[in-house]
Amino acid sequence: MKSVFASKTIWLNVITLLVAMSELTDVTALVPNEYHATFLAVVALLNVILRTLTTQAVVLDTPAGVSRMKGHL
Repeated sequence: MKSVFASKTIWLNVITLLVAMSELTDVTALVPNEYHATFLAVVALLNVILRTLTTQAVVLDTPAGVSRMKGHL
C-alpha cells in the first residue's frame, strides 16, 4: 500500500479541483471557456490511464518517510 500523497491519480484530481475552484472564484481563468470541454476530456482520459496503471492500494497516511521518522525524533 502507498500513501495518498504518492498517488498520481489523487494529485491529478487535486490539481483539477484547484483549477475548477479558480474558475468559480473568478480569480483568473486558467482554462479559457472554449477549452473547458477539452480540458475535462483530457482529465477524464488521464484518470482512466492512471487507474489502469495502478498496482497498489492507496491508504490515508502520512507522506512516505514521515511515519518512519517518528521513532527518531
